[in-house]
Amino acid sequence: KNNKIIFIILSVFILLFGTFYTVSLLNQKGKNVNKNINNNLDQKIEVKNNLYSFDEAVKSLEIEKCSKLIKTDISKEPLCKDTINNELALKNNDSNYCSLIVDKKINLKCKIDLNNNLFKNAIKNNDHELCIMISNDKKKEECIKLVDDYYFKNNDCKNIYNQDYKKQCIDKKNTDLFLKSRKLKDTNICNQLNDDILKKDCLKTIDNDIFNDAYDLVSCNKISDNELKSKCIVRVNFSS
Repeated sequence: KNNKIIFIILSVFILLFGTFYTVSLLNQKGKNVNKNINNNLDQKIEVKNNLYSFDEAVKSLEIEKCSKLIKTDISKEPLCKDTINNELALKNNDSNYCSLIVDKKINLKCKIDLNNNLFKNAIKNNDHELCIMISNDKKKEECIKLVDDYYFKNNDCKNIYNQDYKKQCIDKKNTDLFLKSRKLKDTNICNQLNDDILKKDCLKTIDNDIFNDAYDLVSCNKISDNELKSKCIVRVNFSS
């Protein structure tokens, strides 16, 4: 009889516990469902209100979107603005964007990256303007020198930035043309000289070289000076 009573009590307890456990599970499941529904609603509301994730805002390169971040990313607004300004500085080769960066580490990185970017593109395109935009003076001077070297080697003196270096280039170019004109005895090369005194001296030298070696009228006609040309023709005719 006692065993029967105990069995009945245990059965009632198990039944009650099972019912309570089932109800708890259902309540917890209901809470999770409601939480997911609320999250989905929040996301839909955020999309509807034109809110953006941190990655979306940065990828767009639009600063104003940093002020419209979704709830989970709203604390990243300063980082969002600094990151976009850094990217815009590199994209546009513009140091003004670096100056807008608040974070000191990102600000310094922006300047260094921009200088390196300007240096690389300046050398690649032989562009002094990009060199001049470099904020680091030592790196700027190195950049200008390398671009000047390119133009010096190619005898493109007019595009050399440093005035002393430009003069060296012009002097060298004139000397090379002068020597070439004498070697070929070609007065047309003298006309390529951009120094009037040197050009006159070159023509006179070549005319004398031709005159001294001329033994026919064809050679005499190459002389640019009319008086010397006449003397050459007379000499050739007399000797023949």
